[in-house]
Amino acid sequence: MVENFSSIEGRESEVELKNQVPIGGGMRGDIFEVDADMGDHTKKFVLKKFVDYTVHKPNETYVETAARSAESAFLNHGLAKEAGLKTFTTYRLGNDGESILMTNANIEGKICIGANSHGVTLEHYKEMPQDEKG
Repeated sequence: MVENFSSIEGRESEVELKNQVPIGGGMRGDIFEVDADMGDHTKKFVLKKFVDYTVHKPNETYVETAARSAESAFLNHGLAKEAGLKTFTTYRLGNDGESILMTNANIEGKICIGANSHGVTLEHYKEMPQDEKG
């Protein structure tokens, strides 16, 4: 499937996504490792497809849309980059407004563990058997 993705600076790229393999997910979306053909080369990236989800607060309930979540993540990445923080080299919003194509941080012997890693801390990861690390 061919899709267009835009950087925070407004550069657009046409990307053919192949071999979408599920690698995670949660309340806000599903995450896939993909092979992305761009011009004459193919690289592995991560594709996050956001979904609508319901937010329950003490005095209100509302639906957070996939588009709103994707836009928020995209803008936050831009702010982090602008602030000089270390960010993913590639972080592009899909023209569908509901997906982000980003650098695959789990390559070349490196692994990315974030706040939403479902209880997998760096200490826990170090203790895991090799076959469970993925």
